[in-house]
Amino acid sequence: MSQSGTQSIDPVAVPHIDVERIGGVPCVKCRQPMRLEGLDPLSSAQCPHCGTVFSVPCRLDEYVLLRALWEQAGVWTIEALGKDKRSNVLIQVFRGADHSQTRLRYFLRDVQRISKVRHPNIVHVLSMNTNQTQPYVIMDRAPGFQLAKFLAPGRLMREANALQIGLSITEALAAADQKKYVHGDVSSYNVMVDEQGHTTLFNFGWDRIMRFKTDQGIVGGHPWYVAPEKIGGDAATRSSDIYSLGAVIYHMLAGQPPFQGDTDEETALMRQGHLPPDLEAFRDDLNPNTIKLINGLMQPRKQDRYKDFPSILRDIRKAIATESTVVREYDEPPANDLAAALAGQAYDGPAGYHGDPSVFDQGGALGGGPGGGAAGGATRPVRRTRRRNDPTLLIIVSVVLIVGLIIMVVLLANAEKWRNVNYRPPTSADIRANTRPAMPGADDTPESVKRGAYDEAVYTVRDALENGDSADFVPLSNPDVTVTKYPNHHYNVKGYVTSKDDSGASVRRRFTIEVWPTNKEATRWKSARPTLVVE
Repeated sequence: MSQSGTQSIDPVAVPHIDVERIGGVPCVKCRQPMRLEGLDPLSSAQCPHCGTVFSVPCRLDEYVLLRALWEQAGVWTIEALGKDKRSNVLIQVFRGADHSQTRLRYFLRDVQRISKVRHPNIVHVLSMNTNQTQPYVIMDRAPGFQLAKFLAPGRLMREANALQIGLSITEALAAADQKKYVHGDVSSYNVMVDEQGHTTLFNFGWDRIMRFKTDQGIVGGHPWYVAPEKIGGDAATRSSDIYSLGAVIYHMLAGQPPFQGDTDEETALMRQGHLPPDLEAFRDDLNPNTIKLINGLMQPRKQDRYKDFPSILRDIRKAIATESTVVREYDEPPANDLAAALAGQAYDGPAGYHGDPSVFDQGGALGGGPGGGAAGGATRPVRRTRRRNDPTLLIIVSVVLIVGLIIMVVLLANAEKWRNVNYRPPTSADIRANTRPAMPGADDTPESVKRGAYDEAVYTVRDALENGDSADFVPLSNPDVTVTKYPNHHYNVKGYVTSKDDSGASVRRRFTIEVWPTNKEATRWKSARPTLVVE
């Protein structure tokens, strides 16, 4: 009994690791403060106020350990709060003294390499601590529990569920194989499954940690699933992963491992030179494609097995498609349904602490002294979810780029036309003006431009008049014409042209001409017809 009355119902600490104790936390249910002095980290404790059983939290560096999930090969897998104190992670803690430093170093190297492979069916490694006395690996908290927890003796999993899990494992192995990585210990203990059937593979390189002894030497991997050639001393390869994959699927369908002896050595040696017992001995509802698939995966000689993962994926999908067309009837609700099996599988251990995560902040209210911890505001930590990419923004950007491209093409196609603000289709007068011989001594001086523009206006008036050819025009008077010069030899000419009609009356017309001389030696223009205003 602790000083505050918090009762320890499991006095033995679960993992023997070096951690920092926490002084107290508020109860998840009644929110009353609880003092945790004297309680072993991660052991089961009971709230003195409401009797809620929970796992005693503790700290490991920047992480808060909530509960120990399982132990495998002397390595504890623990659920913890991440550095953000909002998302949960998995931490695998090793005791350096319990493992060969050489194998442990190679294992951590493999973990670091596989962390570069991102795949939805591979647990992502976030970081690691390579301290030799107590190294640990931090991974994403994959949903569900170990597949091994749902493979009780005699529990037959539905064929479609087993094939779907096998498909997910194969996809993960295929992604790793593309990067030239092998797993080494594909087993039901290194696969996590949730009640929706989502499957994730973890513990790459685990055959350096999970080892057993035979008269032929030390073998890396689980004796239920290890490939025959590894017993003879061969290293892990793609072919050995393929055999172990078949053994895991076999276990799900048969309700027992393919080979099982009294000892690990006996179990391993039973597979050398032998296929596993026929699946039809355990059940008669399997599709022939599924049995053919298992036999192809578990051939004793590696040269007789599948050669690559794409062919396995093809045959698994074929088997799933065939099974989906079969209608099966059961006398009672099947216990072999994956969702039912997972939903009915209770975790053997205390619930982890899921109160207000702010109490675990460094320098927060806990401290470690008596009565530490806030009493109110206890809520489950909110798991952060990654937002999916919204395609709306991408569609808008694409439309804007397409419209901009169309506008640019139109501008380039009409650049010459829009540069001349007075552009209009050429007339006979324009053609005659542009083919008119050069005037002697004409150049791009203002005086020459005045003269040329005036002559252009006279030609235009003649074209407009019925008796234009016989019209009498008053000669050019310089004050009546002004010239404004712009860059690129561009001129704006304004002035008046005066003509006399048959009765001798004078008619004065104002004109405006935009002039672009084609060269400096001839008075030829690209201009449109002048604008004439009768006054």
